[in-house]
Amino acid sequence: MAKRERRTFSKEFKEQIKVLSQNTLLLNSSRRKPRVTNRP
Repeated sequence: MAKRERRTFSKEFKEQIKVLSQNTLLLNSSRRKPRVTNRP
């Protein structure tokens, strides 16, 4: 039981981390827009 709960929790935690990382990436990209626009 404990192992199963831990597994599901880790899965949800990974999903949350993924969303958070995506949000931070979006924030960073918006903050550094000039550098991104220089790309060909």
